[in-house]
Amino acid sequence: MALAKLLGVSYAHHAAIPGASCRWLAVNSAAPPSDTLVCADPVHLIAGSDDAQLIPIQRLELSQQESRDLLTDLNEVLIENSCSFLHDNDGNWYYQGLNAESLMAAPPSAVEGHPMTAALPRSKEARAWRSLWSETQMVLHQSSVNQARQARGEPTINSVWFWGGGELPVPVDQNDTLLYADDDFAQGLAQALGVRCLSLDACASINFADPTIRHHVVVDMTLMNGNPDFIEQRDHGAHWCERLTALLAANVSAEAELNGLTGCRSVFVPSAAKSSSVLARLAKMFQ
Repeated sequence: MALAKLLGVSYAHHAAIPGASCRWLAVNSAAPPSDTLVCADPVHLIAGSDDAQLIPIQRLELSQQESRDLLTDLNEVLIENSCSFLHDNDGNWYYQGLNAESLMAAPPSAVEGHPMTAALPRSKEARAWRSLWSETQMVLHQSSVNQARQARGEPTINSVWFWGGGELPVPVDQNDTLLYADDDFAQGLAQALGVRCLSLDACASINFADPTIRHHVVVDMTLMNGNPDFIEQRDHGAHWCERLTALLAANVSAEAELNGLTGCRSVFVPSAAKSSSVLARLAKMFQ
């Protein structure tokens, strides 16, 4: 929501983030197959005494063949009319057919490390999603893929996490904006909005001398990739503080805003000395 607002679109607090459509756009360079598309990320649930913990797919080492076989198992049992599981060119899972607007659920990255029950959709309209969630668990429990993984001592794919069914925003007038990002969500959102987007490596050549262009750099996005370890956050922060220091030292009239990984937010004024002081303090936070 913060990134969308930065690019000129505001979502209501209760609105669903269009994670599925943005990821599909970024990976396939094509419009989503339907307006009911949601992310259906395979996960492993660890049951506790009174709740469960979620482990996202990034930590489960699922092979492409295993992924295809599991999707086949799900579709053989649960496919109904226009409802079905599918994948994109990168192998990410999706589901289409149910009312996506009734799915108010956080991405796996926001659920990992927290009690899972509180994150499940609870509205009356979400009853169908909770039912589908239970049905997928039964199918996956019987899958030969999971039986083989269990025999090898590997965590099974025992559930699917549905989220990201929000509608894509309409294009905005952002001809003065240039986004630098490698994250699928950020790239897909940029495509939907008609905002120019380059890879993160390209931000090394940002030209602050052109005052007509606003440069937005997405250094690290956890929405799709799960929560990074703290040491990864620290390394990202320290690296970017060093890069900003070099850029600002060479462009004393530059202005930049940093939304830090720890929640801090600082604006760098057109003063190299003041900016360097702020960056120095931020850099210590990542040591």
